[in-house]
Amino acid sequence: MTWPNYKAASAYLAKLRAEARDAAADVHVLPTRYDSFAYTVLESLASGVPVIVSDAAGASEIVESSAGAVVPWTAGANELASALSTWTAPERRASAATACRRIAESNGADAAAERTIDLFEEVVRTRGARAS
Repeated sequence: MTWPNYKAASAYLAKLRAEARDAAADVHVLPTRYDSFAYTVLESLASGVPVIVSDAAGASEIVESSAGAVVPWTAGANELASALSTWTAPERRASAATACRRIAESNGADAAAERTIDLFEEVVRTRGARAS
């Protein structure tokens, strides 16, 4: 009798726990002074959870008004509380879930790889055209 691959099973269970945790959240808040791109924002969006991020977060570039809010990194407690009040309303979260998932899908690893390949192909075409 062979035992299942413990590491693979453990990783799978950890992934399920993370997905359940993310889906149980009302909103993901990242009021950072700097973050190149917090993958946690993408994970929350993929779980249908709206996000509130500062404009200093790299992920702010993908946040649409239908899926969350971008606040100034200098935002005080009142601005954050206002955004939280807006996005913790159950009807607002429910309407945002589809938009959140769409944004996550179009900005995930597969989409990023496709954009990188497209960029490389464009560079090759451009350089090839100049060489002729």
